[in-house]
Parts: sequence; structure tokens; C-alpha cells
Amino acid sequence: MDYYTVNFNQVGNNIALLYASLCLPEVCTPEVVTQGINIVAKQAGVDIRVISVINHIEEQHQDYTWVFFVTATLIAILIALVVCATIMHWMNKKEHKIISSFSLQNSLKIFDYNHKSQLNVLNGVRSLAMLWVIFGH
Repeated sequence: MDYYTVNFNQVGNNIALLYASLCLPEVCTPEVVTQGINIVAKQAGVDIRVISVINHIEEQHQDYTWVFFVTATLIAILIALVVCATIMHWMNKKEHKIISSFSLQNSLKIFDYNHKSQLNVLNGVRSLAMLWVIFGH
């Protein structure tokens, strides 16, 4: 299926009055879409003209660059490191400094709530600020 945007206007008017988005089979070309819309409009007695037909599938085809592959590889390595560190931390009861720094079990302790602390408001602000930074990136 291809995704098309079709712009219409009234015959004799240069301003686009209507924008329509259509999902059509891949065999349809912009010329076939224009002819089909003109036939339907003529049969319906509507006086419109197709201004443009844009195939968005053809526009979106982009080749990946080396930057994409480097970034995807680094993210995959980081995810694998976090998963392995969490499993190793869960299986080993001994604390390893490097392993525990990547473990989700230790990382989530930041969000623990201490009922006896007088600065719980600041802890909440710190948690919200961290979430803001994480979602911002």
C-alpha cells in the first residue's frame, strides 16, 4: 500500500480547498489517482480539479548512513551490558563495583522513598528532574 496526499480546488480557483490522504495499492501512480478522482467527481457532479498528488512512500525511502549503524551498535551494546549486569547482580550476592553500576536493580534504588527523611520534597523534585532529563533525551 502507498500513502498519497491529494490537493483539490474548485475549477477556476487557485486556492487549495481540500486535502485528502489516501492509502492505495502500489500499482497506482499519481496519474491514475488523478484520473480516478476526476472520473468520480464528474459522475458525482462536483466541479473540482486535482492540483497535486504526492506519493509519500517514495519520498520516505532513505538509505542508512554509517552514523545510524554506529549509534544502533552502541545502543545494542549498552542494552546488552545492562541486561548482563542485572542478571549477574541478581545471581551473585557479592557487590562488584563495575557490575552494580550498570545493574537495573541498583539503578532503581534512586526512586526509593525514605519515610523518616525530612527532605522528601527535595527527593521528589530530584526524581522529577531526572525523569525530565531522561525523557528530554
